[in-house]
Amino acid sequence: MSVATVSRVINERGYVSEKTGLKVQEAINILHYTPNQAAQSLTTSSTKLIGLLVPDINNPVFLRTIEGINDYLKEKGYILMYAESGEDDEEMSNMVRRFLSNRVDGMILCSRDFTQFGDMDAIIEPALKNNVHVVLNGYVDSKFEIDRVGFDNVRGAYLATEHLLKMGHSSIALIAGTDSTISEERYRGYREAHIDNHVSLNPALVVKGDFRQHSGYEAMLKILQMNPRPTAVFAMNDVMAIGAMMALEDHKVSVPDEIAVAGFDDIIWCSLIRPRLTSVVQPKYEIGKKLAEFLLSRMNESYSGPGRHEIFGSRLAVRQSTVKSEQQ
Repeated sequence: MSVATVSRVINERGYVSEKTGLKVQEAINILHYTPNQAAQSLTTSSTKLIGLLVPDINNPVFLRTIEGINDYLKEKGYILMYAESGEDDEEMSNMVRRFLSNRVDGMILCSRDFTQFGDMDAIIEPALKNNVHVVLNGYVDSKFEIDRVGFDNVRGAYLATEHLLKMGHSSIALIAGTDSTISEERYRGYREAHIDNHVSLNPALVVKGDFRQHSGYEAMLKILQMNPRPTAVFAMNDVMAIGAMMALEDHKVSVPDEIAVAGFDDIIWCSLIRPRLTSVVQPKYEIGKKLAEFLLSRMNESYSGPGRHEIFGSRLAVRQSTVKSEQQ
């Protein structure tokens, strides 16, 4: 059997009869042969490496996204290489160049909010100039035909706020995040739910946080000082919501009997804490798979059209933190 025939089977290129293919595969299994990826990359110019950049690998919000990306890529024979950006534009730019030096075939960039970076096009341009496709998890204006996958933040915040309103709360405090597109969209959902349900908005009920747990704790301390005190709190992410619940526990305020709490993201901790946290569900795993799908379709040239922008819908997981025992 010729070397060329064996090569066609291993690399899945060119025609090989089923009988011959089975013979080659049998020999591969007997010899425990593993293709040398480095050697293959020299001849195919493909390393089968995909670079993934996330703000914080330990943040549970991104864990399911990473899992979805990895599962899809692994099925297609690709290996995921990931790193942290720390939401810093200089670090993101450096990591894009580092990925290029490792000869990745494509890149997936994730951020809580790409609009916070000064010039996102300048960050991704080196990759595109090297014919390395890039997809983004989030929205950003770009002169390039970039595929993006996002989430309906407005609808998610609307559902959480509407749920609290329907549970009888007319005074709902909001623990907001940092100045960003995500915060603006989630505030819009909070506001529209009030308007649609004919409940007046009180700007004094909005307390600034920074998406971190400690800021949720501090925000709740401010809310507890309000007079009259709100009967419900919606935090723009679960991490702040959990911080808020810790403050309530420390001050012996019952959840949800005295103050109901809802969050956003549906991280794994929502089902582990007591009471379990009501939260807006983001289909992070599906978002991850779609990011990988978009990227590979660009790389294998099955799609070469305008930049795609897919927005995933939302739903609310109602749990104990917003439902009193007599309401269950």
